[in-house]
Amino acid sequence: MENIREQNIFLIDKKGKPNLIGSKCLGCDHMSFPAKEVCPYCMTNGRSEEILIGKLGIVVSATTCHTAPKGIQVPYTLGTIEIDYGVHVLAQITGNTIRKGDKVELVIYSSVSVESAEETIGWKYQIVEGGGQ
Repeated sequence: MENIREQNIFLIDKKGKPNLIGSKCLGCDHMSFPAKEVCPYCMTNGRSEEILIGKLGIVVSATTCHTAPKGIQVPYTLGTIEIDYGVHVLAQITGNTIRKGDKVELVIYSSVSVESAEETIGWKYQIVEGGGQ
């Protein structure tokens, strides 16, 4: 099985495991997600390397959303996740009870639009079984 890359945001490796695609600045070692050509920390341009991050993380904060754009089921939980190298990402989180400090893992999902019948592939985090505080 080959690596599957989606929108230069995430990659599914040969073992079927998802990773987010970030970047590491070769000027100052700052890590970013999504990957950046120009480092947001030191402004170095064009001196970065791709890194795979985000398989696991810790919930920093979370909130339940009760309104959403058409086509998104409510309620849903949105949270800040701390992943590798101290990088923070904002993502949907699935699980029964979500609390600060919970361990989460990256998962890939697909959904089909009712109106257009187009499939969308995305990423979110789910609570790791037994991964509570």
